[in-house]
Amino acid sequence: MLPSFLSRTMLRLLVSRKTAETIVGDIQEELALRIESGQAPRWPRAWAELQAWQYAATSLMAIVPRAGRSASYTLRDAWRSLRSTPTSTSFILLVLTIGIAAATVTFSVVDTVVLRHLPFEDDEQLVVVSQEPERLGRIAAPQEYLVWREGVEAFESLAAVRVWSDRIDAGGGPVPVASALATASLFDVLRVRPAIGRAFTDEHEMPGREHVVVLGYGLWQRLFVGDAGVVGRTVSLLQYTTAGTWARTPVVVSGVMPEGFTYPVGRKNPVELWRPYALTTEERSVGPGRSSYLHLVGRLRPGATTAQAEAQVETTIKGSPFGKANERAYADWRASVVTVYDSLVGDVRGWMLLVLSAVGLVLLVACVNVANLLLARAARRGREIAIRGALGAGRRAIVAALLTESLMLSLTAAALGLLVAVWGIDVARGALPAGIARATDIALDVRVLGAAVAAAVVTGLFFGAVPAWQASRTDLAALLRNLSGTLAGGRQWWRSVFLVAQVAFVGILMVATTLVVSSFVRIVRADLGFDRSHLISVEQMGRFSGTTEDVVETLRAIPGVRSVALVTRGPVPLVTNASASISVRAPGVPDSGPSTTAEYRVVSGDYFATAGISFVRGRTFDRSADAGTAPIVVDEMLARELAGDGDPLGLIIQTGNVGSLPTTIIGVVRHVRLGGPEAGSGPQIYMTSADWRGARFLVRTAIDPAAVTPVIRDRLAPMRADGTPPSVTTLEDAFGVITAGRRFNATLMSIFGAIALFIGAAGVYGVMASTVAERTREIGVRVALGATTGRVTREVLGQTGRYLVVGLAIGLPAAMAISRLFTALFYEVRPTDAFVYVIVTAILLGVGLIAAFLPARRAARVDPIKALRAE
Repeated sequence: MLPSFLSRTMLRLLVSRKTAETIVGDIQEELALRIESGQAPRWPRAWAELQAWQYAATSLMAIVPRAGRSASYTLRDAWRSLRSTPTSTSFILLVLTIGIAAATVTFSVVDTVVLRHLPFEDDEQLVVVSQEPERLGRIAAPQEYLVWREGVEAFESLAAVRVWSDRIDAGGGPVPVASALATASLFDVLRVRPAIGRAFTDEHEMPGREHVVVLGYGLWQRLFVGDAGVVGRTVSLLQYTTAGTWARTPVVVSGVMPEGFTYPVGRKNPVELWRPYALTTEERSVGPGRSSYLHLVGRLRPGATTAQAEAQVETTIKGSPFGKANERAYADWRASVVTVYDSLVGDVRGWMLLVLSAVGLVLLVACVNVANLLLARAARRGREIAIRGALGAGRRAIVAALLTESLMLSLTAAALGLLVAVWGIDVARGALPAGIARATDIALDVRVLGAAVAAAVVTGLFFGAVPAWQASRTDLAALLRNLSGTLAGGRQWWRSVFLVAQVAFVGILMVATTLVVSSFVRIVRADLGFDRSHLISVEQMGRFSGTTEDVVETLRAIPGVRSVALVTRGPVPLVTNASASISVRAPGVPDSGPSTTAEYRVVSGDYFATAGISFVRGRTFDRSADAGTAPIVVDEMLARELAGDGDPLGLIIQTGNVGSLPTTIIGVVRHVRLGGPEAGSGPQIYMTSADWRGARFLVRTAIDPAAVTPVIRDRLAPMRADGTPPSVTTLEDAFGVITAGRRFNATLMSIFGAIALFIGAAGVYGVMASTVAERTREIGVRVALGATTGRVTREVLGQTGRYLVVGLAIGLPAAMAISRLFTALFYEVRPTDAFVYVIVTAILLGVGLIAAFLPARRAARVDPIKALRAE
């Protein structure tokens, strides 16, 4: 009667196979003797099983202390071994700490921003509804919301949100809070209910019934200290009126949302208060005129797609009474329905994944570098390994010792890396460009911690496996006969492989870095069609004393101001990217004929000189010369569409609602990219006006704008109704905001590239120094036989050059293939541009040969007498 398979397997795990078979045989013999003597157990199989488990327990009790002592000895020896080479150990820890810290910080950022799902049920069904082109923002008109809410079958539900700013007074004084006007359907769309109380309902969307609010969890904690009895209490909302006073409106707290909830998602200042959005009679009107300012979020029905929703959105709005009343506005209109996730991360997902790939390469380069260092270290410890084997250490013990050293290094580096990462995450959070969704949520959480520890263990096993495997295959007798006490052969081959791989990885990363940095340089140098230097935008003047002319004269009187211009409609370049549009028809085309949609802005006559927009032909606005006409200035793009190769000056064209006066082209200017180098921009038209209410001011200075902006704020603040300074922005700062993502990406890739280049250079130095040390006797013999210093140097550098060339031959084609995946991230540079690969090749060859020069010089200075005497 044999013990079960499980118990026999347990015995084989605890003792040798032969011992396990002996134990099983003894159990069988004793059972047979008991049966012959009439003392058979009542349940023979159970008795045999019990005996087997007793043997297993006894063996385990003997093994555990022995294994503990063995482990302590292994750890002690590993610690002594690492401590005996402090320079090598410190460098290995430095390389691994940098790699693990960089990977941890980068993964924390990418995980929070890109990889995580949104905190809503079935978040892949949540969509944002807007229009194309999206330079107008993800916004919609109230009438569009009403049409789509009822007429688009692909939507299970649809909600409208308008971000607001309130002050709430719960008895302790007004507190500013980011708020949102929202339809009651928002909570159904997101499938989130208040943790306390209830949400407002459709009945609260009627004017006069909207005086209820739902609080965010954080606001509830701050104002009411988590008091569950807050539901039903009345608080006050304070809003600034056009008369310059604060209006106090009593509202009732309806509920409190769960902890962590906010919508819209991804705002720097999260929304913490929601109140009903009661559409006015004007917003429900289906007459002509369309004003867009709502954020629309919907939930798709099961099985519906964004493409189906887009088609239904277009068809529904164009066939509705509102769409027919605004037929021109919807003539070239295209819907955009994208998931909420894509709307949040679509602009950053590509470059964040590129950065994550880059830091992965940095970690790979670090691991391969450390593996090479450990191989060189193991080669120098050949005699020690041989003596261990001669004294009885088995191959398993030698492998365990080397793997223990590797894991000790990697886990220590992981601990140090996590300490650095805690600081690095704070730095990364503050350095990220503005507007990145969920950036405030970036933290070192359990997932990231687990990933870091797993990376450390895998890294330790990776860079310790090859040295351990090589040690287990060592011929100890041959090693003891080798008086040098070092091993080459297979180890040298592995080091060559690792060095080539390291060069290939660094080459891939350097190509990506060069492409990203080149893109950023081209963006910074891009011609936008105007001169952004020494330009200042003054916005949000609001109600002010005096006339617009008084403000202009005040600005002109400031020392250092060269000129001032006015803008009422359309954006100031780089400051805002939303633009007004108007339909334009060529001469002789009927109203029903084809038209061109042009971006238009209303500006003063000195706008072009102030903005640095040069005239191709014609002139600017002149009140006396333009009397009795409606003059317009167009850009080159619109001029070509209207006049082809002919002269557009004097053409009388049809434009939107510009009044009864003829619309005559009096000038043609260069095309301007208002939103920056990467923002799309169509044909442009400029008009002038006699009414400058609500104007913004564009100021050109003769000196550094930074010296003028505080003076502008001080001079204009007394003119404003509330006495506060207006918004004053230099266009260089605005350009910096637009290109912040590119700048951050280029900086980060440059840092990673520099780290990888440094580690790679250290790897080249380490391998060549180790190679020279192992060949000291050979080099000494060759020098004794007449080899010159230059020849020895050239040979070492030539060997290094071969490693570098092979690594580049592998890495550069791989870099080209990988870079194609990120082509959309590059600006005016292609992954196939030869100059990129020439630059990378020159840098890697130069740095690699410089790193190998010191070992080569050392080899050339070998004293043959000392080398032979040492052997």
